[in-house]
Parts: sequence; C-alpha cells; structure tokens
Amino acid sequence: MAHMPVYLVDFTCFNAPNELKVDFYKSQEAAYSWKAATKEKVDFVSKIFLASGISTTMTAVPVCIQPVHSPEPYTDLHNANKEARLVYHQVISGVLKKTGLKATDIDILLTNTSIYCPTPSIASMVVNMFKMREDVQCYHMGGMGCAMGVVGLNLVRDMLIAHPGKICLFVSSEIITSAFYPGQRKEALVTNALFRMGGSAAILTNNPGWRSRSKYQLQHVLRVHTGASDRAFNALNWEPDEEGINGMVITKTLPSEAANVLDKGVRKMTPRIMTWTQYAQAAVNYIQQAAAYMSKERLCSMPAPYQPDYTQCADHFLLHAGGYAILRGIQKGLRLPADKMMPSFASLRDFGNTSSASTWYTWSYIESTTGVKRG
Repeated sequence: MAHMPVYLVDFTCFNAPNELKVDFYKSQEAAYSWKAATKEKVDFVSKIFLASGISTTMTAVPVCIQPVHSPEPYTDLHNANKEARLVYHQVISGVLKKTGLKATDIDILLTNTSIYCPTPSIASMVVNMFKMREDVQCYHMGGMGCAMGVVGLNLVRDMLIAHPGKICLFVSSEIITSAFYPGQRKEALVTNALFRMGGSAAILTNNPGWRSRSKYQLQHVLRVHTGASDRAFNALNWEPDEEGINGMVITKTLPSEAANVLDKGVRKMTPRIMTWTQYAQAAVNYIQQAAAYMSKERLCSMPAPYQPDYTQCADHFLLHAGGYAILRGIQKGLRLPADKMMPSFASLRDFGNTSSASTWYTWSYIESTTGVKRG
C-alpha cells in the first residue's frame, strides 16, 4: 500500500552561548580543584580528548560541570533541567521561526534523550514551555543512545502514516549534565572527554500542501537492531561503579558491534540506491563467484564480494560524529574519500559528540558550505 510522501520542512541545531564554551587547557588545570580529581584520572580524560578530534576551545559544556566555573561537578536534576530547557527552547523556537509555524500548529511531538528521563517527561516539559494544544500527540524516548536522531525518523514516518496530513516536531538531544561521571572507573570516564552540549529540532509532515515549502523528501527508511545478541546488548551500559556512582560504561566491544550493525544496515540499503551500472557490476561479480565456486577456482579465482563506489550513488554522507577513530573506521569500511568525510569531522571538531543530534549537525554543515543540490 502506497503512503503519502514524508517531507522534512526544515531543521535547526543548538548553538551554545560563548560563556558555555570550554577552554580545554584551562579546564584541565582547574580540574585538580575537584575533590575526586587525581592525576591519573585527569591524564586519562585528557589523553582521550586530545585524540578525539574535538576542538580545544569551541565546544560547550554546562557551567555546573565545568571546573573553571563550578567548585564541584553538580549533576542533580535541577541543573539537568536547566540544561534541557536551554537547549530545547533554542532549537524549537528556531525551527518554528524558520518554518513560520506556531507551537499550537504542532500535531505530533517526539523527543529523545538517553540518560536524562525526568518526570514529568521532556515531551511534557516542551508542551508546558510552548503551551501546545491539549490534543497534541506527544511521546518521549529514552535510553536509545546516539542512533535515535536517525532511528527516530522511522517512528516519525509511522506516526505520520497513522495521522496523515499532520505536522510533527522531532527533537533530539543528550543532556550531558546527567551523563557526566564524577567517579574513577576509566570505562565511564570516556564520555566526559567526548560528549558535549547539543540538540536539534526538525519539522516533518506528509501534508501535500507543504511539498513546495519543504527542503527534503524521505525516500527510504531502514531499521537494524542487533539487541538480541548479548555482546551487542552489553556493549554500552548506564550502570554504577564499585562505589555506587552511575556512569555510561563504554566497553571494548562497542566499536566492533557498531561496525557490525552499520555493515548490516549498509548491505540492506545498498541495493535501494545503486545505479544501473553498479547493478550490472554486481551481476558480473555474482557470476564470477558462481563460476569460481562451481569450478573450484579452475575457471577463475574467487573475487572479493562486490562493494559499489558509494560516491557514485550518494552525494552526501551524514555519519555519526562519535570520535576520530570511529569516523576513520567508517571511512575505511565504506572506502570514502576525505572530502566526503569532512562534514562529519568538522561537526566533531566544532561541536564534539552531541549524541543523537550529531548527524543533524553534519547535515547543517553541508547546507552551510557545499549546499545540497535539488534531485
């Protein structure tokens, strides 16, 4: 059954005020004033940060967890709420202004953060802040990590199919006040080095009347979930250390599990975007593999599995800016040239790992530099 096309009208990303920008070297020196600070701990976080590809002066962190401004790190709900309100107010106000909409025009509201999940929910907080209608369909998703900024588009599409002609506001963020780890466990300290303030808000609809005013049309959506695997399920956990201090534990299996799920997703998506020339190349490769197998490689040697040149079937690549090593791994796996990776590396440099909002920052970078051509 054919459904009405889904349009992305416009989006906006959080741009932190200058007073929240972090000077790494000043923060590194000031960190020793915190009670829990040790040389080993500061050196470890510094080593991770300096290898991450993140700017030493451009990214933002809430005042309550900046050693230059705060006598101790304060990760309580009050400070997390202040961060959430700052981010959500700016990005939602921005996208409403861009699209000419009022908050009362929103029919569906979807919000997401991974760690900070208060009661009332963040979705309810947004309804209250912007005085939305009583019949707005609002939902908050938590615990889904960096992927939710993209994975959420699946839910947006499904909601619009169920409510045709409606307008959806989709907001992604990670409230890092709650995610900050003040303990000593190294696996949990990695997030302190990488994660920074950020957020995005997008307006989507399948109302045909918005087609001419929209920037993009959603062509394909794909969901791959490897959570049935214990190894994948336990790769990233929010859990207490030996002293009972909660932190986001990044295990050594995370990079390989992330690569695995990306590979599965790319394999499923590739046939949908290949050119006719690439289909022909894939067919030749299949015939060669069959001939090599049937002849036990007497007719020809077994060729490597076919992988298309992705730059011939995609113009832009919005890759999660999780860290320098992660991006380099993706670049190698997809065999992408440096210019196609630049938007993701620039997003990482200028904003840090903004979790579920990171791909939207990459998209914004492309729009503001090379631009996106029609078609």
